[in-house]
Amino acid sequence: MFQTKIIIFILTLLWLIIFPVAHLASVRLYFSKCGTNGFTCITNAVTKKWDITYQCPNGVNDITLYINQFTAPQTLQDFKIQNCQSVTILTRCSNENKPIKTLQIANVAHLSIQRAPYEPWLPPTVIFENISYIDEIPAKTFGQIDKSIYTTGCFVHPIEFQNVLFKNVTIGAIKSEAFVAHHNFHNFTFLNVTVGTIQTSAINIRHDLSGQFEIMHSNIKEIEPLGIRIYGKKAVFAMNDLKEVASSGINATTEHFYFTGNTVGTLQAQAFAVLSTNIYILDNNFQSVKCGAFEKLSPGLLQDSGRNFGKLNFIYDFSKNTLHDLEIGSLHPDYASYENVRTEMMFGKNKIMCSCENLGWLFLPAVMDQLIGGPFYEMVMDDSYGNMCANMHNSSCKFHISVVNKLIQCGKCLSNITLKEECEKVPTIHYTTEGANLNVLSNSSVAPSNYITSFSFSHNKSSILIRLLFLNIVLLLDY
Repeated sequence: MFQTKIIIFILTLLWLIIFPVAHLASVRLYFSKCGTNGFTCITNAVTKKWDITYQCPNGVNDITLYINQFTAPQTLQDFKIQNCQSVTILTRCSNENKPIKTLQIANVAHLSIQRAPYEPWLPPTVIFENISYIDEIPAKTFGQIDKSIYTTGCFVHPIEFQNVLFKNVTIGAIKSEAFVAHHNFHNFTFLNVTVGTIQTSAINIRHDLSGQFEIMHSNIKEIEPLGIRIYGKKAVFAMNDLKEVASSGINATTEHFYFTGNTVGTLQAQAFAVLSTNIYILDNNFQSVKCGAFEKLSPGLLQDSGRNFGKLNFIYDFSKNTLHDLEIGSLHPDYASYENVRTEMMFGKNKIMCSCENLGWLFLPAVMDQLIGGPFYEMVMDDSYGNMCANMHNSSCKFHISVVNKLIQCGKCLSNITLKEECEKVPTIHYTTEGANLNVLSNSSVAPSNYITSFSFSHNKSSILIRLLFLNIVLLLDY
């Protein structure tokens, strides 16, 4: 036992010799001069000010940066930290006049942001790129200055925080009030960002008229109620994987709202609370859609147009989506509001999992009479809008969702009829080789009028034309 303790002591001593204590403690970053201690400087050709880059030198793996207190020169314009193992940042304000326009942190394994019990100050543009992990983004991290309660002794900069870009970043949680901008914010962009949880009121952004909100190619496990709140001209959610969106998880008042190419696990009731002139819900894959998930998608204006509301044109386009598990009344938007304005409304070319249990409620008059969006569902069921069954294993067999009506009798689902059996009844159309007569070969003498059949004419027509041409040549030669 004593020998074991001696061995452990010797190994610990050797480890401390090889990796000195300096490696274990975080080094607070101060600027000294260009070309030393990891700092390099480049003079900006336009402004003649310095763009300074700090790269962790050998022997330094963990640094702490006070953004507004690191003895930066007055000629500093853009500041970048890169290629460090661990970085801790503090955004507390100071009485120093630091004219930083852009702060960029890139290629960092672990980034820690200390919670600020004070008013933060950030440069106008902040970029986080290639950050392997951020435990959490605490409250009051990315916020504009509230001048009414701003701490005495803090320098008030003329240009506020107005742009943020996260690219290739993983975040454990975004805490409540982590991103707060009450006015004139330009661009908010998440690109290839993985997030565990976006908490209630975590992102609250009010853009100027040129600003844009974008979350693209990202993976978010949970968006809590009121997790994202946007006021601006354009909001885009594209190509994301969203595991669950809670009630009112996505709130927006916009001119253009795009929700395209996303995969969504669970969409809770009233998951969207959106007022917008133009709403586009396109090419998404919804796994589970709860009752009333879309019913807070409403027509609205970003600002007063000076025109009568009834004379404006609105767009609601819900097309080319795939929907799996649907609860009763899970598809309609705020139809009552759309009926009162001039609207170009489309619910078409969607693919829906067809089963009596999933869609049978669409064909029960007693249920339809109770739904606010009753007239809207008439469009959903109208075959001319091209809403098809998504669960056809035979690619040549295609049904409109109206086929589900065949699986219902007296308000109950039939257990002895399946879509597979219905598919086998669909006739196949062939041409004979003895002319241009069209013969229908099927299990029944008359094809059901409400079945969609698949035709293939091109190959047979070509064969007939070749034979006719050959016959004409032979007749001419004999003549």
